[in-house]
Amino acid sequence: MKLLVVGHERCGETDGHTLLWVPDSFHPDEDSDDLYNAIDAAEKAYLADAKALQEARDVGKPEDPGYNFNATKYPDDMTIGEAKADWEAKRDAYTVFRARESKAGRYFDYYLLEAIPGSINFWQGVYDEIESLPLITGTAIWGHRHGQKIEYGETKIKDMAGYATETRGDRAGL
Repeated sequence: MKLLVVGHERCGETDGHTLLWVPDSFHPDEDSDDLYNAIDAAEKAYLADAKALQEARDVGKPEDPGYNFNATKYPDDMTIGEAKADWEAKRDAYTVFRARESKAGRYFDYYLLEAIPGSINFWQGVYDEIESLPLITGTAIWGHRHGQKIEYGETKIKDMAGYATETRGDRAGL
């Protein structure tokens, strides 16, 4: 496995990094757009899910009908069948909304893991000899998205207990 470092750039300035382990078979080079195609696909998927959630929220969050059907919450002039059908429709709409909400809550690294087959999350692949591993770098350019929160799934070396930040900081620009 090789370490991939993706820098996040906003308005021309670095705004963090995401680290993943990619398979040895992943060989992006100057003549290949594989890395940037993967980053671009991950960015587009992330932003599409965030947009879909915002559109769903603009329509309005559906009412949570609760876990179980309760006939006492419905008017007396409704039949049990009508009330249960109404509850099921509300439950289905709420389930779809929650799934959208859950999907849009994923970090950028989730989408990048999907875009590069065989890659794994940084903390799943930490090795004892991290310094000896090859390093690949790329940048996700988010442009001017002022006011829009983007969850990069940023990897910070200091997140790992007992690991000195300086160990990789100079080499990866972290």
